[in-house]
Amino acid sequence: MRALERSWIVILLWLASLVLALAVPANQKEIFFTLTYLFGGLLLFSFAWAWLNLHWARITRQTRSRRSQVGKYAEEHFIVQNTGPHPNCGSRYAITQNSPATGPAGC
Repeated sequence: MRALERSWIVILLWLASLVLALAVPANQKEIFFTLTYLFGGLLLFSFAWAWLNLHWARITRQTRSRRSQVGKYAEEHFIVQNTGPHPNCGSRYAITQNSPATGPAGC
């Protein structure tokens, strides 16, 4: 949730620089338009970076059987594959249930 709050700070800085670029006198507009381009470019670059990282990830779930009885263990395996052209060793996966901890392979 903290990452979402930090993105709002950049969006608010971008909006503030845009408002100031439109509101200040003509001889002082250059710095505020430069800041507007900087924050806008940062937002576009971070959106593209996040979209490409999610677009190239494939997650599949395999279960040993389709059904399980109450009180029995249900075995399942999650396979995370990188389908992109570059290795993505910075990915982190959290195991939220009581299961043996396994780290990412190959990184």
